Amino acid sequence: MAAAMPRPQLEAYQACSWHRQGMFDPQGKGIYLGCNVTSKGAAVSISISARMVLELLAGRITQEEFQYFAFRQNSNLFDRQFKNGMTIQSARLEKAALDEDDDYLVFDVGPDWGAQKLQNPKSQ
Repeated sequence: MAAAMPRPQLEAYQACSWHRQGMFDPQGKGIYLGCNVTSKGAAVSISISARMVLELLAGRITQEEFQYFAFRQNSNLFDRQFKNGMTIQSARLEKAALDEDDDYLVFDVGPDWGAQKLQNPKSQ
């Protein structure tokens, strides 16, 4: 049974330190997976930490903290896609690795003619 278990992510001293900091508290702030972006043609998929979204919706982290944790110093990826006339086409939950304490919310965005600027073809 021990051979089938995933290898530990932390050394013992790291686990002790994390425990002292309250990082294993189920009601505490989580350890988030990173944000990933993939594209296929015009379609874009944005994967974001499900725990982080839950904590934002629950009011445990602020919009500013969410922005920093998800995108760091970069601009908001959802805002950038929306400005380019893209909207959410579908959303799904994607399980992370067995030893991760988080999952991904994956948003598939694509072109939406209702969100794009109208242009007069004669003025081009």
